[in-house]
Amino acid sequence: MDMVQQILKGFQRILGLSLHFLEKGMDFQEFEERLWETMNSVGKDILRVVLEAKDEEIHRERDRNAFQVVRRSDQRTILTLFGDVTYRRTYYRKKNTREY
Repeated sequence: MDMVQQILKGFQRILGLSLHFLEKGMDFQEFEERLWETMNSVGKDILRVVLEAKDEEIHRERDRNAFQVVRRSDQRTILTLFGDVTYRRTYYRKKNTREY
């Protein structure tokens, strides 16, 4: 549910900016630039939240007899269409071969 709340916050930011444009008469070019920045920021937030939720799902559903946690909540940054996204992930190692 935390994921849904974070995504909704992003859309609320976009809605707030749009209402500000309509009510306060912001010039269109400024609105367009701020909207682009806000949507990129929201896109990055959504990607981070989804990646961390997937990591948590993998952690819960992994075969505990075959894999052990090596590092939990290690930060990683990837380049996306929205820009750099930093998220937390878990690393695992196979118990029998010690491979990652």
